[in-house]
Amino acid sequence: MSPERRRQSIPRLVLVPALVTLALTQLRLTGDLLGWSEMGLPFEIAWLVPLFGAYFALHLRRVDDATPSAARVLRGTLLPLALFIAGLILLRPTSGGMGLLSLIAIVLVQRNWPRLGNALLTYAFAARLPVIVTMLAATLGRWDTVFDVSPYNALAGTLPQLTVWLAFTVVAGSVAASVALAVRERYRADQTKPFPGSTAPG
Repeated sequence: MSPERRRQSIPRLVLVPALVTLALTQLRLTGDLLGWSEMGLPFEIAWLVPLFGAYFALHLRRVDDATPSAARVLRGTLLPLALFIAGLILLRPTSGGMGLLSLIAIVLVQRNWPRLGNALLTYAFAARLPVIVTMLAATLGRWDTVFDVSPYNALAGTLPQLTVWLAFTVVAGSVAASVALAVRERYRADQTKPFPGSTAPG
């Protein structure tokens, strides 16, 4: 694969997942405006993260022979996962410490597998920036939806979208990627095993 194609592949890879996520965000907004939220419908874009994390990993594995193993991806995700969980337990989402831990977690995932980290971070921004715009519009318009935040403290409502939720997308996506690669490796190993009772040609 040429360097030019490598540079262009991440935006192309992320485009469809980003559009799906945008559609789900607007569906959630529409549902709130029309009262669908009372039905308990799970229109949460966070549920898409494992799905697309696995998708990115399998796609990158198909086009790049230098893809790390599932075990390496998982090992490289354990520390950022631990830092992220510790931050959620010990720190406020809007604190500077949580922002720093989120950044460190993202960097660690990117260092472990740069191509996957770049895809997940690009997708995270593509998913969360529309949420921020929707939150600001809902707040200014007083739409009374799940996207509304206090007009007196809008930063507290929107800041976690650029820290906590970015890190969640990258870290959770990397965990899902390791699982997807492990399943793929197990499947391919099973495919190469000889059938019981078969013998090698003499």
